[in-house]
Amino acid sequence: MVKFILTCFKSEKLSIDNLVEITLYRKSFSQVLKLSGSKINPHSNDDKLYELVKEHVYGKECNYFILECGSSKCPEGFNAIAALLTGKSFNITLYPIPARVFRIDLLRSEEKEEVKGENILITNELKKIKSLEINDELYVLNTDVKMLSKNVIFDAIRICTEYGDRVIILERAREEIKQKRRKRKRRRKKRRRLKKKS
Repeated sequence: MVKFILTCFKSEKLSIDNLVEITLYRKSFSQVLKLSGSKINPHSNDDKLYELVKEHVYGKECNYFILECGSSKCPEGFNAIAALLTGKSFNITLYPIPARVFRIDLLRSEEKEEVKGENILITNELKKIKSLEINDELYVLNTDVKMLSKNVIFDAIRICTEYGDRVIILERAREEIKQKRRKRKRRRKKRRRLKKKS
């Protein structure tokens, strides 16, 4: 038997000004397990992985877990497996190791246009308009954001974690960026036509 460490996380919804919602995770419990090393390998499928841990996570606050080897007798190639439990059927979706969140910034796109002769240079800058410090021990997995309102005044969210920053462009902002690009293309085509006529 080999010693493994099972760490469970519960999900929490973080609402920012009732405008957007981000799913973060908090550690709920950690437990040492004695498992047969021959049954675990880095390529174990979802069903086998769940069979090994289901009695320890079923009915508990465990939306996401990490199973780490805590022994010198680890199965070959095995270090840790992380999994997200989804839905009532507890389907397992493999996920990366979570990242501790330190701060969340709300960003607004500011377009600057610089005219030099006939060339037009347009740049989009993301300016920080608000910061939210995260003092609790919360973690992020994926970076899906749920829009709660149409009155969102920012275009992107920057999540500052222990492994670096993640920037999420909101869908509304993506659509606006597409529209701006289409307008620029139309302007360029119009300038070309005018040049040909002259």
